[in-house]
This record gives sequence, structure tokens and C-alpha cells, in this order.
Amino acid sequence: MYLLNKTMNGIRLYYLILLGILYLSFYQSSVYFLFFTNTILAYIPIELTFLAMYCKKSTL
Repeated sequence: MYLLNKTMNGIRLYYLILLGILYLSFYQSSVYFLFFTNTILAYIPIELTFLAMYCKKSTL
């Protein structure tokens, strides 16, 4: 369980860093919104996968 939490936190940190880099890189660009939206949309399935894994392990 500890390794799963550590992995989840690592992936969350990676996406937050990626989001920060994209924000700084494309802040005044017209493609900023596109990259921002794609990053958020890519993060949602990963988060839902970890949530499903956590719920499955807690019910066992």
C-alpha cells in the first residue's frame, strides 16, 4: 500500500511540474489553453485508475 501511495504521489507531482512548465512556456501564447486543457484531460484517467485500484484494494 505504501508503494502505491508513493507512486500516486510521484505521478501527481510529475503532472503538476509539467503543468507549471507548460504554464510558464505558453503563458502569452495562443496555444496555452490547448496545452493546459490536454494536460488536465490526460491527468484525469490516471487519477481515476489509481482511485479504482485503491477502492478495489480497500474492499478486499
